Amino acid sequence: MSNIDSEYLALTQTGGYAELLGRTTISMRGADRQKLLHSFCTADIKSLAEGETCEAFVLNEKGKTIAHMLVLSLADHLLLSTTAGQAQLLISHLDKYIIRDDVTLSDLSESTCSFFVGGEEVDQLLLKLVPKLPEKNKVATQVVTSFMVSIANVEIAGWGYLIVIEFGNRECLERSLTEIGLTIASPDALEIVRVEHGTPWFGIDIDDRNLPQEVQRDTEAISFTKGCYLGQETVARIDAIGHVNQLLVRLLFSRSQLPAPGNELFSEEKSVGRITSVAQTPAGAMLGMGYVKRAFASPGVQLQAEQGSATVAAVAKF
Repeated sequence: MSNIDSEYLALTQTGGYAELLGRTTISMRGADRQKLLHSFCTADIKSLAEGETCEAFVLNEKGKTIAHMLVLSLADHLLLSTTAGQAQLLISHLDKYIIRDDVTLSDLSESTCSFFVGGEEVDQLLLKLVPKLPEKNKVATQVVTSFMVSIANVEIAGWGYLIVIEFGNRECLERSLTEIGLTIASPDALEIVRVEHGTPWFGIDIDDRNLPQEVQRDTEAISFTKGCYLGQETVARIDAIGHVNQLLVRLLFSRSQLPAPGNELFSEEKSVGRITSVAQTPAGAMLGMGYVKRAFASPGVQLQAEQGSATVAAVAKF
């Protein structure tokens, strides 16, 4: 069994962990932190109790997505967690709306490390380190050996645990995770698991061209009853109309060669979408995600994707 095969097996079955390299982590402190964030994202942050998590889109004035993040509500601050390289944009965007609000934004991306821990057997292993694990969409502060960690049960590459620690405790945490039987996994193995589970990441499957409803995370990340926020008029108008023109779907490729992200998807020689992510599992399944026009977004629809001189058949699946 190759390294990536064993790492994939760990992240999906026996228990594995992977560092989320460069993960953006932002702290929001102050009495008005929930009120401010509530006004500038799609989730109902005012209703987010201590110890709870949610997904959220941050939108611009036109309703386009400038961030997709996890929000972790801790005792005295919110932690915003998203893909690498988003801190400056997010902090600048939110900071310009802080006038008299009691809110302080801090970029913790370089002073913290984030890990994803997953696998069917991971709970029983992690309970060797911590007394209790959070339920889905919950977060807790725990002591691991001699230091504190924030651990959340969230979707990053399918469901698993996000662990956030101070950078100085990184090696100690890795050693502890290895000692309890977890296998360290590479970013490549994590990417296979992420694509297999259809978990979109900002900067790969989502960018500032996308309307939030195109991503098909309405239940997880959008409140349609919370009231006004930046970009809300566009979200409400789409909800009233009943649809967007394209949707993010999961793809299953049937040929022996994977197409590349960015390649177009075709139906009868007409372009109907584009691929955003691809991966091949150790079992040989060739998977992906991509945007397709709404009329072609039903499960089982046959599409084609060009890869050099080859034509790769794809099936759109939710």
